[in-house]
Amino acid sequence: MVYVEREHLTILELQEEQSSVSFDKLRAVLLERPAHTVYIEVKGILYGIVTAARIARSAYDHVEINTHFISVDLENQTLDKLQSIPLNLPVLDKNGRLLGEYTKYLGDLFCFEYYISLISRPVLSTILNKAGRIVLAEPPAASTERRRIFTMFREILNSCGVEAEIISGTQFTEYCDDAWVLFPDKDYISGIFSTHRIPYYHPPLRLERCNTYCTFLKQHLISSVTVPVLEALQQKGVHILSFGFDVDKSGFLDALCQRLGKKKEEKLEVFLAESFQNVYKDQVFPPPTEVILEDGIPALKDQELPVYHIRQGKRLTTGQPEAYERSIYTYGPCLVIGAFCADEYTLASQLQRRINLTELPYRVVNLGALFTSSTDVLDIAQIIKTPLRSGDIIIFDKLLRNFENIASVDLSNIFKKNQISDNCFWDYNLRHFNYQGTGFLADAIYDRLLPVLQQPSGDGEWIEKDEDFIQQLYLDRYFSDFTPSAYGTIGSIVMNCNPFTLGHRYLIEEALKTAGYLIIFVVEEDASFFSFQERFAMVCAGTADLPHVKVVPSGEFILTRTSFPEYFVKTADEDIQKNVENDITLFAAKIAPKLNITYRFVGEEPEDEVTDAYNTAMKRILPAHGIHIVEIPRKKNAQQIISASAVRRYLAVNDRERLKELVPASTIKILYAQN
Repeated sequence: MVYVEREHLTILELQEEQSSVSFDKLRAVLLERPAHTVYIEVKGILYGIVTAARIARSAYDHVEINTHFISVDLENQTLDKLQSIPLNLPVLDKNGRLLGEYTKYLGDLFCFEYYISLISRPVLSTILNKAGRIVLAEPPAASTERRRIFTMFREILNSCGVEAEIISGTQFTEYCDDAWVLFPDKDYISGIFSTHRIPYYHPPLRLERCNTYCTFLKQHLISSVTVPVLEALQQKGVHILSFGFDVDKSGFLDALCQRLGKKKEEKLEVFLAESFQNVYKDQVFPPPTEVILEDGIPALKDQELPVYHIRQGKRLTTGQPEAYERSIYTYGPCLVIGAFCADEYTLASQLQRRINLTELPYRVVNLGALFTSSTDVLDIAQIIKTPLRSGDIIIFDKLLRNFENIASVDLSNIFKKNQISDNCFWDYNLRHFNYQGTGFLADAIYDRLLPVLQQPSGDGEWIEKDEDFIQQLYLDRYFSDFTPSAYGTIGSIVMNCNPFTLGHRYLIEEALKTAGYLIIFVVEEDASFFSFQERFAMVCAGTADLPHVKVVPSGEFILTRTSFPEYFVKTADEDIQKNVENDITLFAAKIAPKLNITYRFVGEEPEDEVTDAYNTAMKRILPAHGIHIVEIPRKKNAQQIISASAVRRYLAVNDRERLKELVPASTIKILYAQN
């Protein structure tokens, strides 16, 4: 959430108040300055706003103006007093004049330079050359910072031997079917999508290849460590099948997405059809689901409900045979778990039922799990942990990923072939379908697997594999060129930095008095006032002058909402002790030894009960693993502790003089974005 001055906003002046504005007028200003929000002024006073979502929902030549928007009057109201904060929040003076906005859309713009530095040049070159066709949407001349980043990325592509095509932003629909169309930041994409009346948050699937530079690089960097895992298993005799949505050029999915986007809350008896009376009547739906951590990977918490049974961390698969020769494992989030189905209607159960009819010696195991972090990494981590035999089968939801050399079943074709009804979907999410949709998918998977199922079972020997998923999926991603033995004492800090203050800088400087090299893990969960991209950029910029400091994202295994949810809601519940111990032990046992980390530094926490509990647990757990825990007193300014919460308060009232006393100049530059 950064502040953008008025001169950089997208503003449309009207001569008089009116309930709507023509799409052509909106499109004209968006082409000149693409943004998620267009501010409508009448006689110099902010009259209303039009967001990208409102434009996308409008089916007429005119778009309704929202005159009941949330705003901040800096003299009478601060951000802390708001019940909810939208992604774009106008800031007004006492007379209603627009001064600027707070936005969460520009994080990618600040983050790109630092994120690109995490990737070694050989890995970067491999990623870019394997990605396929790359197209860059050129920013307007007025967007000076966007143009700087655009030029930088184009030069990086050229240096890696990739010749990117350059197009104007509005041409993206002509290229996205067979190319990656990349933009500098989310605000720009949202504004450009608006010129075609396309929703940014839930666009047609064919547009998912339109991305920011940072998101594109992260997706492909993750693929660079996950794909080898799957390819190695295939070479050892494990059959792998993915499913998901491929590009649909027929328009079927586009039309379905548009209808579901306007879908009202579904009635259970319609969504569940004839099964409603039989199994769901008087049941809670969807059933509540909790997760527990098993060695850093979330698993379902055991439950015994009338239609929803979880045993030993697995959703019950009905009809499993007692005797079997091989296993089929299904992985993925809600669709695989069967969040919208009774036990007998999950994908695993329906697939098992079809296999049983042919008397083939297979059992199907449901290893679906709910993830609050990146499913790209955690479902592959589950696969790595699963004991596998030669001849076993893995089925997983590929989400939006492309896996080379991995067979795939296309949900787009399944939906079209069966003319799936809108009533099969719970909401706008194309993966939230009922037992009928699950049945269609089970049929398609069974047909695809039948030749494999009919093959001789073979020896069925256990497969030897490296089960250190943290090394393969996290450390190899960010530390592939890091040589711990080249340094003496290596220390670490895990920081949220919401935002980065002089207090954080002081903690780092004090840590460097003990450690010869310092690794800073920036909490990657986007559950803070400032986005991860903003916070990561602030830490990188705020430490750029310090030698022997490495800043990396914390990833999926350090301080996440899955491993330690209390940290993000600041509530000390009954599970806090267990979650704290899981998170710290995973760091101490699986991460620190590989990086030769022997120190972990923390700041004193006199106010936050949850963080204090975390620090206390570290003092108990880390020494047992040979890691010294050093608690450093908080830095004070005029006898007051420098805190991120104080910075947020001063930012809310635009008190730049007080901010300069609490944060470095590098943070100020990001807090007040110059786009």
